[in-house]
Amino acid sequence: MWVLGLIALVCLLYFLVRTDARVGDEQIAKWVMTNPAIDKWFWSKVAGVSHDNLNGMSRQQILRRCEPRELLTLAPEPRNPVDPHAIAVLRKNGEQIGYLNSRLGRETYNRMQKGEHWGAMLTVITGRERHPHGWLGANIVMLRFTQMNVPNVAGAARTE
Repeated sequence: MWVLGLIALVCLLYFLVRTDARVGDEQIAKWVMTNPAIDKWFWSKVAGVSHDNLNGMSRQQILRRCEPRELLTLAPEPRNPVDPHAIAVLRKNGEQIGYLNSRLGRETYNRMQKGEHWGAMLTVITGRERHPHGWLGANIVMLRFTQMNVPNVAGAARTE
């Protein structure tokens, strides 16, 4: 009988965590849709978060210091030996949390070369709850800005 109670508790906690994430996503979507500085957006994930950076910094340690709603910089790496269309995903202080996946990186790289201004916002850090693999992940919203200025993120802040 206690097993059923435990299963019910785990299911309830999972539902509450997922509901909180959806509410956060809805707040971000509302902010993005009403922000005149953004004319295109979509959800994505950051690739390579389990690797270390070239300077030896652990991306996992960097992710532990991140908070949802951080604006991120997308930095093309045309001299990247693995992929000349690679796009690094950086915190505003320059710490790298990973890359856009190969397909999205190539598309974003080409669009940036044509003069489009792209950035991202960290939406969720996954894996903070216990997972078998033990590493963190990062979900983002990709943002195309209508001008070079970065929009005010005050409207995207949590309202709890």
